Amino acid sequence: MIGIIDNGKGADKISQLVKGKKTVVTPEKAKTLENFSAVILSDGNIKNEKANLKLLETAAGPVLGIGAGAMFIGTAFGSTYKEVKPEKQKMLRLVKPGPIVRDLKKTFKVACECGYAFNEITENFGVVASSPKNEFEILQDMETPFFCVSFNPELGFDGITIIKNFQTFVEVWKKYNK
Repeated sequence: MIGIIDNGKGADKISQLVKGKKTVVTPEKAKTLENFSAVILSDGNIKNEKANLKLLETAAGPVLGIGAGAMFIGTAFGSTYKEVKPEKQKMLRLVKPGPIVRDLKKTFKVACECGYAFNEITENFGVVASSPKNEFEILQDMETPFFCVSFNPELGFDGITIIKNFQTFVEVWKKYNK
């Protein structure tokens, strides 16, 4: 089952896009992530950072952080972020291949309502995609199956492919990591 952590923005839309068993829960009610085969941390209120950091310690499988959820993952690994003015849409450029960008063209369009961007990232993160205004649009941890996106894939354009690809990755992960 995929757990969708509702940080205040986009969780219902993400839930509509995720196929199969899933549940939407607030960070306070989740208590642990151990019962989920994978987790998506939605965008939302940055005040949920402390609760999300505690939850991330219990993650047993792949995690996709969206918007503020991505910033929480970055913080857990020592990265820093800053407030930015949200762009309604962005053109991203692939920097290197990764499982969540499979089948996307070298440049692709995403929607964005997120008001945060990574300022600095730690060396364990690899940059998968960037934009002219943000070098760190999509990150992948090199040691764990954690992914960060600094935009809102649930809002459309090519972002929906990222959510589908994450689900495909989760299925493969479960098969080989029982």
